[in-house]
Amino acid sequence: MENKQYSLCCIFVALPEAFVSNWSRYQTNGKSGNNSTSKNTNLSLKTIRSEPFLEELLLQEMSRANTDLVAGILSRDPERLAQAIAIVMRQEEPISRRAMWAIDIACEKNPGLITPYIKLLIIKMPEFRHDAFRRHILRIAARLPFHDSYKGALLNVCFDIIADSNKAIAVKANAMQILSRMAIEEPDIRHELKETIRYQMEEATPGFRSQARKVLNKVKELDTNTL
Repeated sequence: MENKQYSLCCIFVALPEAFVSNWSRYQTNGKSGNNSTSKNTNLSLKTIRSEPFLEELLLQEMSRANTDLVAGILSRDPERLAQAIAIVMRQEEPISRRAMWAIDIACEKNPGLITPYIKLLIIKMPEFRHDAFRRHILRIAARLPFHDSYKGALLNVCFDIIADSNKAIAVKANAMQILSRMAIEEPDIRHELKETIRYQMEEATPGFRSQARKVLNKVKELDTNTL
């Protein structure tokens, strides 16, 4: 028991003082509403106001340690997850991008957390000014089954991303991976996917070509198995 207590103390000592302060506030105050709000996972984003605690944490610093801390809170508290989504929708730098990163990490172990909001994020994706939002949203979407309610919107967004020469390679790679998965159950998109990728490969970077060849080989294998 003494060893476990000592290890926990070491963890807190290693964290910046601001983290310990905010974490203590969450432990004593932040959880007070957890039981009463956990049932309200479909809260309207228009009525949600971010508590200063969450915004202060996100603005502390842009680091993996701080993002992991916020992600852990979001994964345990549906209302705070809704608040984080509302912050993302504000599109304010740097807080909105940091919130999106924390949401992505929170959903790594429990992809279903994002279910009430994934359709909204996909529909709004073209409106985000920074590719980081698209990268995180596509990473999140890739972990989920493609529900009919947003599959069409996701397909269109992914094709638009691949065809846009200004989009980052990481974002294009995520979009290609999603479309290659969709192509398993949607054979009709395979031809368009191959043609779109081949067209972009002509003047693409080596990084894009590498990812593109992998996807083309996967689609070719799907076509072969269908014959």
